[in-house]
Amino acid sequence: MAWVIPASNQSYREQMVRQPLLKGDREMSFAELRHALATADSDRSRHLLFQFHTRLGLAGAPVTFAAFALVLVMRQRMRREVSVAAIVAASFGYYVALWLGNGFNRDGILSPQFSAWVPQIALVLATIFAWLPKGRLKAVPTSPA
Repeated sequence: MAWVIPASNQSYREQMVRQPLLKGDREMSFAELRHALATADSDRSRHLLFQFHTRLGLAGAPVTFAAFALVLVMRQRMRREVSVAAIVAASFGYYVALWLGNGFNRDGILSPQFSAWVPQIALVLATIFAWLPKGRLKAVPTSPA
């Protein structure tokens, strides 16, 4: 995430057009992003901050997905096919949350840092929800008045 992906993106872009190109935001390393942040205006810095934190979130995503899968396996209340379907649904949900986070950042609804971490937060909440015992999910009964 720090140097292989940006370098491979840049190499791919240059191979496609067969000439050297200026680096885009996705082709910058973490150090280059930090340097660009220091000199950017407010709109560009918002985008660069989102890119920076999105990369950090994506780097941690495998650990969060592994925790989610582990919780599903430990629950032993679902068949294997249902667990696999839940993991596929979580992967799709992660992508949708990333897309929503990008929209929240672009529209200025949330800060760039928080917008980039929306998918991770959603996956952690899904993991906690899957970990809760069945009885804890029911509403608390109220006493009759």
